[in-house]
Amino acid sequence: MNKFKLTLIGSFILFSVNVFSQQEISITQYWDQMNTFNPAAAGVEEDFDITTTLRQQWSSIEYAPETMVISSSFYVGKNVGLGFSVIQDKTFIEESTFIGIDFSYKLKLNEKSDLYLGIKAGGDNYSVNTAGIESYSIISDPALINFSSFSPNVGVGFYLKQSNLDFSVSVPRLLSTKRANEENGIAVFANSRPHFYSTLSYELNLSNSNIFILQPRLLFKYVNGAPSSIDFNPMVKFGSTIEKFSLGPMIRDNGAVGMIIQIDINDFISFGFAHETEDDNEIANAGYSNEILVRIKL
Repeated sequence: MNKFKLTLIGSFILFSVNVFSQQEISITQYWDQMNTFNPAAAGVEEDFDITTTLRQQWSSIEYAPETMVISSSFYVGKNVGLGFSVIQDKTFIEESTFIGIDFSYKLKLNEKSDLYLGIKAGGDNYSVNTAGIESYSIISDPALINFSSFSPNVGVGFYLKQSNLDFSVSVPRLLSTKRANEENGIAVFANSRPHFYSTLSYELNLSNSNIFILQPRLLFKYVNGAPSSIDFNPMVKFGSTIEKFSLGPMIRDNGAVGMIIQIDINDFISFGFAHETEDDNEIANAGYSNEILVRIKL
C-alpha cells in the first residue's frame, strides 16, 4: 500500500468514525423503502412488496461504508398496514444490524386525502472493534475493543397522501443508543441521537396517456449536533402501462450529485441503480458511491 493510499485511508477513518456515528444510513432510492424510516408508509400502496438495496460508498477506500436494506410492507385490510425492515450497516470498525416491525393505520380525511399514522418497534445489534485503528494514530478506549450490545427502540411517523401529493414526517428511532465516536484522536463511547425525516413528492402527468410523468421528490434529514441534509430527485417516468423506466438526477445540498435509473421489467419486478460522486475534492478522491435496488411486488 503506497503512502498516498495509506494517508487517504487514515483521513477517511477519522472522518467516518466521527460523522457516521452521528448519522443513520442514507440510501438514494429511499422512496421504494419508505417504511424503513417511516412506519406510517407501511401498506400505503396496498400491495405486498419486498425490496432489497445494496449500497457501497466511496469505492476507492478499503473498509468504506457498505449498507444492505431489506424491507417489505403490505395492506392487511380494515385500514391496517404492516411492514418490516432489516438494515445492516458496516463502516470500518463498526457493524450495525437493525430489525424493525411497522404498524400503520389509515384515517380517511376526504375523498382525495388519506392520513396514515405509524409506529415502529425494533432493536439494533451494534458491535465495534477498535484494535485495528491504532495503526492510524487514533487511541482506542480498551472498553471499546470487541464491544457488542443490543438496544431496543421505537419510532413514529405520519404520511399524508392527497391526490398526486405525498408528504410525510417521521422519527424512526426515538431512543438514543450507545456507539463509538472519535474525539480529539481518541475512540470513545457516544450516544447517537434521534433523526428527523420529512419527505415531499408530487406526480405531474405530462401527457394524456401517462407516458411521460414528472415526479420531483424531496427528502430532508436532521439530527441535533450534525449538519442537516436535503436530497432533491426530479425523476421522469417513461413508458407504457406494461413497461416503464424512470430517470433523473440526484442532488444533495452537501455537494453530492448523481444519476438514478429504475426499470420496471413487468408489473412484478423492478431494478434500480444510482451512481453518485462528490464535488468536494477530498471526498471525491475516495471514489464513487453505487447503489443497486431490486423490488418484487405482488
